[in-house]
Amino acid sequence: MTFDDWSIFCKYNHRVRSLKTGQCGVIQLDIEILRTLSCPPFSPPLLPNLRSLAWGETTSETFLYLWLFVTPKLTTLNISPMSLTFGPSEQSILSCISMLCPSISHFVFHSFKGSGDTSTALQCWSHLNR
Repeated sequence: MTFDDWSIFCKYNHRVRSLKTGQCGVIQLDIEILRTLSCPPFSPPLLPNLRSLAWGETTSETFLYLWLFVTPKLTTLNISPMSLTFGPSEQSILSCISMLCPSISHFVFHSFKGSGDTSTALQCWSHLNR
């Protein structure tokens, strides 16, 4: 993206409060889009007022870009990994996200056989509702 593209993006990015991607929503973020968004001329988060994120991007490669969208204001996080194998890299990302998003009160992880353990990250969120 050019600097002008980013300027336009910055005019509107603060308006976004909810984002649903992949299997969770209508927006499909392919790897090229995520790579482009990962190089902004400003510090992340890309969507500073995001409160709700439903992440349905299904590969280990796309899961790595989840951090671009997490904010301290995020209160709802829904992860639907589908075919993702939840290994040490993914566990590490989720643990980092739990530190970057201390206000999470609603967390959904659609786990599948072999998807791994999310308990370490869950321990960091003191505001989770039952």
